[in-house]
Amino acid sequence: MIANDCPLPPGSRVVAYFRDSGGEDQERSVEQQHREAQAYCARFHLVLVRVFGDEAKVGSTVVGRDGFDELMHFCRQLAPEGKPRDPTAPDGVLLWDMKRFARNHLDNAFFKGDLRRRGYTLIFLSDNIPEGDAGIIYEAMLEWKAQQDLADISKDVKRGLADLVGTRDADGNYLGLCPGRRPTGFQGEPYTLGIKRDGQPRVVQRLVPDPEIWDTCRRAWEMRLAGTSYTKIHGATRLFKSTGCYATFFRNRIYTGTLEYGGKEYPDFVPALVTQEEWEIVQQMRKPRAERRPRLDSSDYPLSGIAFCGLCTRPMKADSIPAREDGGDGYPRNRHRRYTCTGWKYYRDCTQHYVTAETVEAAVFQVVSEQILRPEHLFQVWQDAQPGEQERQELEQRIRRLKADSASIRQVIARLVDAVEKTGFSPTLAERLAEREAERALLDSQVSELRGRLQQTETTVPIEVLEEFCAKGQVILAQGAVDDVRDLLRAFIVRVEIEPRRGRLIYSFPTAGL
Repeated sequence: MIANDCPLPPGSRVVAYFRDSGGEDQERSVEQQHREAQAYCARFHLVLVRVFGDEAKVGSTVVGRDGFDELMHFCRQLAPEGKPRDPTAPDGVLLWDMKRFARNHLDNAFFKGDLRRRGYTLIFLSDNIPEGDAGIIYEAMLEWKAQQDLADISKDVKRGLADLVGTRDADGNYLGLCPGRRPTGFQGEPYTLGIKRDGQPRVVQRLVPDPEIWDTCRRAWEMRLAGTSYTKIHGATRLFKSTGCYATFFRNRIYTGTLEYGGKEYPDFVPALVTQEEWEIVQQMRKPRAERRPRLDSSDYPLSGIAFCGLCTRPMKADSIPAREDGGDGYPRNRHRRYTCTGWKYYRDCTQHYVTAETVEAAVFQVVSEQILRPEHLFQVWQDAQPGEQERQELEQRIRRLKADSASIRQVIARLVDAVEKTGFSPTLAERLAEREAERALLDSQVSELRGRLQQTETTVPIEVLEEFCAKGQVILAQGAVDDVRDLLRAFIVRVEIEPRRGRLIYSFPTAGL
């Protein structure tokens, strides 16, 4: 049942957000929610300015919900906390129900509070939340119920999947029914497991050996049992795109025939590729965690995060050869820092292996110090980035045209309001009035955006500020800590593209530190 009252007066402007979780039973759910919202707006004479939506997105988290992110950005931009609201900011937000907004009670409470602090009225179309103190209690109960529903859904799904995995045939053997991604070496064979309530067959996935790569997988295990490195195994089998995937491959117990799923073990679940003894021998080849080389501290690499290979365009990884007391010839070896091309390291498809860190860092520091960190140069970079006089004139002309269009629509709105007052309310007049109000709101929003862009073109940077920035930058570059040097470089360097015996430095006007 749709809400039978409205907390906003007629003529109020609103935006809407709708979501569904996907699946056949929710096909076109967002579209249906949109239609109901339009009917609600027509009934209470609201102006629906904009609609945001997420199709086939779960409600257990707000991560990955682009429509939700756009809604929050739009509302926050027009009503920043502690500052006056933009005149074009809507008065309220239409939502279908508490579950569609967010099932997680922490997300639910946080984002509802955020919107309300900014002056937005939240309207849940199908929850019928009463006004006053009773509404607060009712809303809290709905939040709790949404959270409980999420927990119940999770339990039901886990129970259903565990029941599927544990299915056996008449002889007591596992059928090999396993949802999700198939392990390398296996393929999913369709298997009919009974009939659904609607009479349709229930088709699930059964894991069976993939005849095209089963022997290749066995060869990989034989090579590993013989002590062959991942790199050589990858060169001989090409089971994966990179060598980094083989560690997981050789840890998976599914190749002994045992499936580990949901904290339980299912022995003899699928045909075995190796014996249990062979699997344990391969596990013993893995170095204990304490003996592995510690993770590199990227703070020792000032170009970390902005260094890229100029040949394959992939990132250059901070890497090093550790110091050794004896390099094999009776002499010690110092630690060797370098930047390694990830295209060569993981995919072997780039001819550039690595570059010595000291060499490339010295070259970058020299260019930055002698060519970039100069006040007159940065000022020229700023001027080059600013729009010219012609573009400013075009912005002013567009603003004038939009303001003229807005004034014309305001006159139309005034005439429609007069007609309503003289002849009384009619659905046709209300619909036309809502359309004109939406057009006016859109034009006002465009004018506000263009004015902001025009104001940016009138901003200037005093040369004294640039002189101070360059002076501090030179000191940091010469004697600052690695963290400070990295922060300085990231303030204006976009990327450092490294090639054999040359490089390319891409930078812009400093975005921080001024």
